[in-house]
Amino acid sequence: MGMTMTQKILAAHAGLKEVKAGQFIEADLDIAAEKLGATRVEAFDNDLRAVRAARANARLNGCSRIAFAAADVLAWSPGRARYPVVAANIYSEILRAAAPAITRAVAPGGCLALSGILRALESQTLGAFSERGLALERVSRRGKWATLLLRRQR
Repeated sequence: MGMTMTQKILAAHAGLKEVKAGQFIEADLDIAAEKLGATRVEAFDNDLRAVRAARANARLNGCSRIAFAAADVLAWSPGRARYPVVAANIYSEILRAAAPAITRAVAPGGCLALSGILRALESQTLGAFSERGLALERVSRRGKWATLLLRRQR
């Protein structure tokens, strides 16, 4: 997901939940969220080394409001937490399997940015989230990859 889309999403929101699965949370999105004014930023990845590296990267960039954790998205539940912005950069098959939990994490009126989607699987991935009440706002395509921006109705 490009920084331009990220900036547009974060400009109007105060919190971010980033979900990754073995694709290394570098903390760039999380750092951008904090620098753009997000008051609550949480991110997780299933790779503990990625989590440690993300924490170090955030520290180097002077960020103190980002909470990183190790978790498996397929076992994760947001509980009662809802976020105005959720970003998930995971392969489409995993996104579809985790769609119920990821969708529950999006607050009413909130945005969900999905990336890591092969263009050939774009419609299947969109279907998994639209059937749960999220509406497509924008698609960005680059080469064989697609990013979807969806919104939960209020």
